[in-house]
Amino acid sequence: MLAAARIGAVVIPFSTFATAPELAAQLVDSDTEILLAAASFRSHDYRSDLRRLLRHVLIDSEPGDTVDVTLLEAMQHDVDDSDSLAIVYTSGSTSAPKGVVHTHASLLGHQKMLNEIRGLSCK
Repeated sequence: MLAAARIGAVVIPFSTFATAPELAAQLVDSDTEILLAAASFRSHDYRSDLRRLLRHVLIDSEPGDTVDVTLLEAMQHDVDDSDSLAIVYTSGSTSAPKGVVHTHASLLGHQKMLNEIRGLSCK
């Protein structure tokens, strides 16, 4: 997730408790183009659920041979504080979950504040 965010991709943490219909609705709502997922977790068989939801599913693929370092660095340097970082879906306890878009500045700034409150530092 952090690697994707560093290159400017918008990351969406989907709940491991989401049902197949909930996941389908969130994938459509977020206009997800690439989904990175584990094949399974506890009693959830994501491989099976995703095959029913999506046309193209590739799980447990091998990474590519090389990465163009110049392109990677250019992508990282192009990310701005005002760029979207994540879409976090609400619990949907009273209605359907809603996706809330967070920018790099807002999400990282909030985390920095929480770390200060908790007495955490990078030292």
